[in-house]
Amino acid sequence: MSLQVNEWPEIEKDYRSRIEQERKAAIAEGENQIRAVASDLSEIERRERELHIHIKEEYDARLREYTMTYLEKVLCSNPDDSVRNISLELAAERHVLSKVFTKYTHVTTDDERLPDIVPRAVIEYKDAILEWQIQQLNRQIKNAFAESKNETECLVLMERLNELHTLRRDMATYLGERIILPR
Repeated sequence: MSLQVNEWPEIEKDYRSRIEQERKAAIAEGENQIRAVASDLSEIERRERELHIHIKEEYDARLREYTMTYLEKVLCSNPDDSVRNISLELAAERHVLSKVFTKYTHVTTDDERLPDIVPRAVIEYKDAILEWQIQQLNRQIKNAFAESKNETECLVLMERLNELHTLRRDMATYLGERIILPR
């Protein structure tokens, strides 16, 4: 917890300022090279736009790489053996693809798959919540019938159960599941 509250914001601020300075230096150097080589004003402007785009993409990539690997680096060098061993086990690549395979095939990374993975994970989570609510509602209906409560309360509970099954059926079409069996 101290890493999140105390160290991380300050270290990230320092890293951002350092790569911002490097970005500004790269822009200045690139602009000087462009002005020395380019022949007319429109070419200078075009090349400078391309330079700014290229350096911005590089800046973003470096910042993303830093934020993604920071915790891994910190936890893997933790003085506590149990923390270090667990983080090394989680951070290490279990399977490394051969160079022959990666040479002829594009391997999609987890970063590239995030736009597909995150919505599916959220819907799977919502589906699990719906399943839990359905189970709870089934228990309430069973108790209501066992205690011989009034019929209107039982009907309201059964209508709610029907709504939950409809929602779950809609989620199943997105998740690609064919059959949902009521439990």
